[in-house]
Amino acid sequence: MSTGPLVSIVIPAYNSAPFLAVTLDSVFAQTYPNIEVVVVDDGSKDDSARGVEPYRERLVYHRQDNRGLAGARNVGFELAKGEFIAWMDSDDLCAPERIAVQAAYLVHNPQVVAIGSDFAAMDASGRPLDESHSAAYYSEFARYGLNELFLRREDFDGSNISGFPPGSRYEVHVGDVWQRLIFGNFMHPPTMMMRRSAVARVGNLRQGITNAEDWEYITRLSQIGEVAFVNAPLLRYRRHATQMSRTMSAISTVSRIIVLEETRANHAAQLRELDSKIVSQLVDFHQDAAYAYAESDRALALSHLWKAWSLEPTQTRVLFHLARLLTPKPVFQLLRRLRAKAG
Repeated sequence: MSTGPLVSIVIPAYNSAPFLAVTLDSVFAQTYPNIEVVVVDDGSKDDSARGVEPYRERLVYHRQDNRGLAGARNVGFELAKGEFIAWMDSDDLCAPERIAVQAAYLVHNPQVVAIGSDFAAMDASGRPLDESHSAAYYSEFARYGLNELFLRREDFDGSNISGFPPGSRYEVHVGDVWQRLIFGNFMHPPTMMMRRSAVARVGNLRQGITNAEDWEYITRLSQIGEVAFVNAPLLRYRRHATQMSRTMSAISTVSRIIVLEETRANHAAQLRELDSKIVSQLVDFHQDAAYAYAESDRALALSHLWKAWSLEPTQTRVLFHLARLLTPKPVFQLLRRLRAKAG
């Protein structure tokens, strides 16, 4: 039975002291034997390094000044030696079979450049919240479902790869998903595994697009080959108040606007039939940005409303946001209280 190619598991860590050790425990409990673990400490100000100490002889540890998530992942790419590279967050837990299942699928399906999976959720203390969190977390996933997002479905048994659960079969959905991903992500980044050859073609993650860097990168990957999704929770995602992904700021909304506008401009011919849908999505993003900036920067909020109206002059959704911006804050709050009582 083949031990399979080397898989590098890249874990960016920033102020991860409460969770990093248990995360590493789950990584080193993988049934797949041929792994390399790369921890990139992105300028942590807490005691994250202590969580790494028991494993220092078994992993690659790199500490750097803070560069953000994209910068940490990019350094992880540089340090990784594996034929396959898996992403992992420093507060999540890997199912023991995760790496074996994903690596086996990539070995057997050379046209697939990356593979993700469903994931379960837990609270900060590790108490399980559900066993399938994709639809709750990603609106595109909830709206369309796997059969519409992916071209085909198959059962996969992972034969001849060491560490694959004996006698197990996994439901895998696979296909060309690029034109789906441009409207919003539905591939959870910490579940992703990708080919080094694909990473070499696509290049690094972009810095400066807060909370959109992973989505933009996965979208680029999906342009060069098929993407697969294992319909099983191969990761347990920890929900807690301090994690970056739970802080959806105005800046992150603007990042999504930047990514979608660039995609529309750079691939106009390929996306011609989808342009009206792209415009509608941009209108939504601009309105979200206007709402996010309404309290802190009304001029910027009005600018986003103007852009929304310019893209789609016949739509009336902008009027609600305009009324909110022009209504004095105490009056708006009073109206909201009255509406809540009436409801």
